[in-house]
Amino acid sequence: MKQVKKILCGVLIVCMILAVINVAPQTVRAANNDFVIENGILKEYRGTGKNITIPNSVLHIGQKAFYQCDTIVKVTIPKSVHSIQTDAFRNCKNLKSVKIANGVSYISSGVFFNCENLDKISIPKSVDTIGAFAFGHTSWLEKKQKNNKNAMVVVNNILIDGEKCSGKISVPKSVRIIGANAFYGNENITEVTIPSSVKSIEGLSFYDCNNLSKIQMSKGLERIDWFAFENCENLKSVKIPSSVTFIGGYAFYGCKSIKSITLPKNVSNVARGAFGACDSLSKITILGKNTGLEKVTVGDDYGDIFYPDDNVENYAEYQAQLPETLVIRGYKNSTAQKLAKNLAKKSYAPTNVKFEEI
Repeated sequence: MKQVKKILCGVLIVCMILAVINVAPQTVRAANNDFVIENGILKEYRGTGKNITIPNSVLHIGQKAFYQCDTIVKVTIPKSVHSIQTDAFRNCKNLKSVKIANGVSYISSGVFFNCENLDKISIPKSVDTIGAFAFGHTSWLEKKQKNNKNAMVVVNNILIDGEKCSGKISVPKSVRIIGANAFYGNENITEVTIPSSVKSIEGLSFYDCNNLSKIQMSKGLERIDWFAFENCENLKSVKIPSSVTFIGGYAFYGCKSIKSITLPKNVSNVARGAFGACDSLSKITILGKNTGLEKVTVGDDYGDIFYPDDNVENYAEYQAQLPETLVIRGYKNSTAQKLAKNLAKKSYAPTNVKFEEI
């Protein structure tokens, strides 16, 4: 009888252990064969795991690799990964936590866009580039916006978001780059002061900030990228620092209130359409003798800085909105004189273009 009791007791213990195992929550992890990897690029994830650890063989997480993957909850990215490409984790609704190891340097645009439940992200110091809306519509970004007194979100000296800013604002002195689309469409800011620590204003940074009337840039700024201030219709006061070397295409396109602009002598490139549709711009001073002005077509064209965007179909109507007379000031036999000569031939430039020697 004692032997029977021992056996029954043993069976009972085994049953209890099995019961605990059966009711315990299961952690579903990804297997290596769930990843499609080609030449070090993770092209696609085909698994259903919740906790994802990217294999160490991956150098780059490719575009849309995890796009709209609703199963993943946690992602660990190893130090072997150098970049995370556009929209890699976009629309992953249940993603809550991302751990990025030191080694990743590039986070492209829209990487975690619309991951609405993502509230925990560890971003290493190795990250030096963050694309537009990389963290847009995440709970992580929303908390950052609320917790910062000035409503600006800065990561590794990159200002990535200023959507909630209003009135007169001063960019923090720790900022090195004003990121792409940082203030995109913000109609509440009126004046912006940019410190000398900022080296670059990225593309579309202040696009469509219709009530922005004054921008104060400091010496130290080197680059104003494409579309940076496009359609800032009330922007009146702009002084480009002497340290600037590049002004991107359509950078001030549609800034209808700017009356004059001075290009410092260090500016080596002004790309197409930089001052297109600037309806009040009647004077441009070019202090450099050989400022590079990007050509649009093959031939003798020199600096189509008034070139209209692709939405303009009628050049005559476009020209009619510009000032009747444009004065270009500069040195004799310089870029300024060549620009005046060539703009005078353009159907999309002001009707009367005059050169005035400094």
